[in-house]
Amino acid sequence: MIYRRAVQILSFTCAAFALVQPVTAQEAPTAYLRWSVDVADGLQAENGVTFDAFGERSEVPVRVTFINEETDEALLVQPSFVDNVDVTWHHDLRAVPVTIQWRDAEVTTPDDIVIPVTLRTAITLEAGGLLTLEGVIQKRGDDSAFGLGEHRLSLNLERAVRSLQSAAGTPWVGRYVESGDITVRMVEVRTATDARRKGLADASKAMARDDPNAALRDYLQLIKQNPSDIAAHAGAGQAYMELRRFREAIAEFELVLPNYVGERSLIPGWLAYSYLSVGQEQKAEALLVSTYGPEAGRRQLQQFRAAASRR
Repeated sequence: MIYRRAVQILSFTCAAFALVQPVTAQEAPTAYLRWSVDVADGLQAENGVTFDAFGERSEVPVRVTFINEETDEALLVQPSFVDNVDVTWHHDLRAVPVTIQWRDAEVTTPDDIVIPVTLRTAITLEAGGLLTLEGVIQKRGDDSAFGLGEHRLSLNLERAVRSLQSAAGTPWVGRYVESGDITVRMVEVRTATDARRKGLADASKAMARDDPNAALRDYLQLIKQNPSDIAAHAGAGQAYMELRRFREAIAEFELVLPNYVGERSLIPGWLAYSYLSVGQEQKAEALLVSTYGPEAGRRQLQQFRAAASRR
């Protein structure tokens, strides 16, 4: 995806759960390991911690993202890190034994270079770098499907973090949030509203697998069914942006911007990036400054310039 790192950093303002109270791992830490979890093919609710997935399924695809923040030191992620991420699942207040099978991993460097990595060797995560893990949750010793209803997925990193090391090979000293959980609602498509939400989820899934053409088709179909569908217009704008059709992206983002104001929204950043990509830098700067403030807005503009220069 274009300008991946810049957008991912922005997106942590509305990540799966708020990571605002770090847990001190050791005395006088400086680094901060920020992380989030989401359902890869789910539709995220406005509260940021609930995802709708449509129909029963035998596995649930998840994505966990980590950022090495507030430090100038690299971080060594040992293979035992992923083995020690503790996963629990509850349905109807009952614990369901599950396992997580990690399938893909990639590192995004501070200069926005995406590198596929293997989880069987140590991974170096530079300061400001991102590590993204993708896997599936499956029932342990049971091939039955995750049924309809409300489920809760919880991740705990306490054991995993013990294996982290500094670049010098010493135990990592830093802060992190020990655990977090999200709600996964398995729903059946019965009404027109359900069908719309499934269409949005399908489009979001296409974006997640780096297929903006398929996502755009889904979003445009939703817009055809309801020209006032703000979420579909916002999604179409994102797909146009990924396809470098920036003028069409601008038209969509300008249409929906009044509905997505504030620093927790990604739309101002996407619109600013699209402005920058067609040479409208003054508009990009004005939008970022008005949304995030002078210092943060201009810092974000610098990141977008760097990302645009690598296209």
